[in-house]
Amino acid sequence: MALRNQPYLPLYVQDFLTDEKLIECSAESTGVYVRIMCILHKSDEYGCILLKQKDKQTDDNIKNFALKLAKQMPYDISIIEHSLRELLEEKVLTLEEDLLFQKRMRRDGILSDKRAEAGKKGANKKSAKDFAKANDEANTQANNLTNTEIEYEYENEDEIDNENNIEIINNEEKISLEEIKGIIDYLNLKTNSHYKYSSDKTKKLIRARINDGFEVNDFKIVIDNKADEWLGTDFEKFLRPETLFSNKFEGYLNQKTTPKKKTLKDISMSDLDRAIELERGRVQ
Repeated sequence: MALRNQPYLPLYVQDFLTDEKLIECSAESTGVYVRIMCILHKSDEYGCILLKQKDKQTDDNIKNFALKLAKQMPYDISIIEHSLRELLEEKVLTLEEDLLFQKRMRRDGILSDKRAEAGKKGANKKSAKDFAKANDEANTQANNLTNTEIEYEYENEDEIDNENNIEIINNEEKISLEEIKGIIDYLNLKTNSHYKYSSDKTKKLIRARINDGFEVNDFKIVIDNKADEWLGTDFEKFLRPETLFSNKFEGYLNQKTTPKKKTLKDISMSDLDRAIELERGRVQ
C-alpha cells in the first residue's frame, strides 16, 4: 500500500522533538507545519505540493502556496504565509520553483513507490528466484536513491561535504590544532562537558566556520550566548559542537542576549544588606 493511502502519518517522534531547525521556529509555525505534513501525506506525489498554473495569483510563490494551503487549513492567510516563510527560512521545508516538499517525506514516498513497483514485478515472475532478483534490483535502486537524497540533504544543510573538505584541508593553516583545542576546552569549561578537540567532525566544523571568515573569539561568543540561554533548560543537550558550530553559527553569534535575573547566591553580601535595609525603609 502506498504511503498516501495509509490512514496514519509516519511521524518520527524523536526526530520531531529534537529537530534543531524546527526548534528555531515559533509555536505558531510548528502548528502550521503539522497541518502541512498532513496535507503532504495525502498529496499525489508523497511529501510534495505542486503549484499549478491556476494557483499562481501573485509573483511571490510563497504567497501563492499560502493561498493554496489556506483552502485546506482553518487558519488566516497571514498566519499561514508568515509560518511558511519561517519554515522555509529555517529549512524545515524546501521550496524549489513550483514544488514545496519535506525532504524525509519525499524520500520515504519515493522508496515506497520503488518497493511497490518491485512487488508488482515480483508477482509477475514465474519463479521465486526471479522474484528475489527483481526485489533485490529494486532495493538497490532505492538504496542508491536514498544515498543521493541524504547527500543532497547534507549539502543543503551546509555540512562538510567532500568538495568542502578539500578546500578546508588546503586552508588548515588558518587555524591551528592548539586553537581548536582552546575552543573546545572553553566549551567544556562553560558547559561542564568532555568533548574531544581531536574529533574529526569537530575539527571539520570549526575549520568550516573559519573558512567562512569567522575568528577564534567568535566561537567563544557563540558558546557564551547559547550557554547563557540554554543552560538549565531542556535545550541544554544542544550545547555541543555539531549544533553550536553548524550553519546557524552566524545567527548564534549575532543574537541579542538578555541578562538573567539574579538569585540570592549571585548577590554580594553588601547588595543583600542594602536590599534588606530598603525593605525595612531605613535607606532612602
